[in-house]
Amino acid sequence: MSSINELGKLKFRHSILSKRVAKMEREREKTRSVNHKTILTELKKEKLWIKDEINRLTEFDYDQHQGGVESFR
Repeated sequence: MSSINELGKLKFRHSILSKRVAKMEREREKTRSVNHKTILTELKKEKLWIKDEINRLTEFDYDQHQGGVESFR
C-alpha cells in the first residue's frame, strides 16, 4: 500500500516539474542567464530521476512473479 502512495506522490511531483520545465523552456528563448540554465538543468535531472523511480515501481518483473520459470512454446 505504501508503494501506491509513493507512486502517486511521484506522479504528482513529475507533473509539477513537467509544467515548470515547459515554462522555463519558453522563458529560455528570452532569458539567456547562466543561473536560469542551471536551474532548468537541475529540474530536468530531477524530472528524469522521478520518471526512473516511477518506472521502477510500476515495472512488472515476470521472472520474479512466475518463479523464474519461462515457458517457450
